[in-house]
Amino acid sequence: MISCILGAAVFWGLSVFNYRLGKSPAYPPLVFTAWWTFLFILLGASSDRFHPISLESVGIFGLGGVLFTAGGLVAIARTAKIPRSPAGLSRKLSRTLHSPRRLHLTLTITLITLAALLPLFYAYSKEFAKRLGPGGDSWWARRGAGVASSYRIMTIGSFSLQDAFFGNLIVVAWALALIAYLESEERLFGRVRAYLYLAVATIYGSLTASSGIMLLFVQVAAVAIITGRRMKWQTVGSAAAVALSIFGAIAILVAKVSVRGRYGSGLTGRLLDIADLVRAYLVGSLVAFDRAPLQSASYPPWNMWMPLYIFARKLGYHVHVPPQHLHFTSIAPDSVINTYTMYYAYYPSYGVAGVVLVTFFLGVALVKVYMRALQGSRVAIAVSAVMTSGIIMSGFSEAFFMPMYQNLKILAVVYGVYTIASRGYRPRQAALAKGVRAVGRIAAPARQLEFPVVPTERVRHFGR
Repeated sequence: MISCILGAAVFWGLSVFNYRLGKSPAYPPLVFTAWWTFLFILLGASSDRFHPISLESVGIFGLGGVLFTAGGLVAIARTAKIPRSPAGLSRKLSRTLHSPRRLHLTLTITLITLAALLPLFYAYSKEFAKRLGPGGDSWWARRGAGVASSYRIMTIGSFSLQDAFFGNLIVVAWALALIAYLESEERLFGRVRAYLYLAVATIYGSLTASSGIMLLFVQVAAVAIITGRRMKWQTVGSAAAVALSIFGAIAILVAKVSVRGRYGSGLTGRLLDIADLVRAYLVGSLVAFDRAPLQSASYPPWNMWMPLYIFARKLGYHVHVPPQHLHFTSIAPDSVINTYTMYYAYYPSYGVAGVVLVTFFLGVALVKVYMRALQGSRVAIAVSAVMTSGIIMSGFSEAFFMPMYQNLKILAVVYGVYTIASRGYRPRQAALAKGVRAVGRIAAPARQLEFPVVPTERVRHFGR
């Protein structure tokens, strides 16, 4: 209990400092420190549910918060103050869009395509889960085993073109949903299309990883805050309720919440079991990190460079790919978990120096991207939103380096869509054409006063 109070106090102080510096809820160091403040408060309030954590673990977590804050300070050192998110930035973005018609046409066509592919994706997910999942007639049980075993496909490289297509389809759906929401304030059709995109992406996410649904809503909220949109508490509460409901329904269907759990078999018991599961996902990894030596004694820890090993394996090099799914560790007398916060990818392999260097680098990089987003860069806004979801995942798992492939795919989709929207656009010719049209409009009333123009062939030239 004392360690939780100390951790909450440290991160609360850092949050106050970052709020005074960033003056925006989307400022990355503020998001990081405020989120960890909430985690420590929740863990302290649940001290009778989970094993206690040591002061050494609290010190490692606090060191990461301090270095993340220091990285943000370095990133804005040459600026008088960090620019605040201007109200209505999303509306001003349309002025810098080269070809909005082409972009909106692209978004509409891709939405129809993604909706049409949903039945095929459902059939593929069912077949994939049956192919990898062990026994049982329940498709949802097979689906849970199949998703957990998908790492084997990445590491050994035994996947078909169909696996690659459908495996990347959900990333495309999430990236396009983010773009559609970013471009949704101009017209009613744009807002409706954004909601449809979110619905389609949610369905895709419910067929794969339930945590991805919540991260998508976090990314949308980050876009709204960065672009200065007004968010109603009713809308935020409704979105959170929908995300938690989907998460709870999937947890029941994949048997993460049993019919007779800790709190009984009725509806109230189910809801309390889901709430307890959410609490375990939020703060259980902090307890698991404190007890990580029990896991690492028989299984190697996470490796932040795992995507590079996977890439080398796909190129044909015989390298050992570090594990993604670790052994389970007890976080309570009747609960286990196999995630260990983002620090488990740095501290076991590189010690305190790794925590210092990585968190400092993340603070610098994320604040730089955030400042570029406030200047109106659409790609930077999307990247900043994705990194914000990585911060929310920091208390659960490492979501900056280990999912490098997924983040690069989202960046590629965003950059590609906006490249298509601006293809063939020539700023100089467009500016000249706009200037000629303006001069034509100004000179039009004076044309009635002009003298008739004599054809040049009838003009006699005197002199040389």
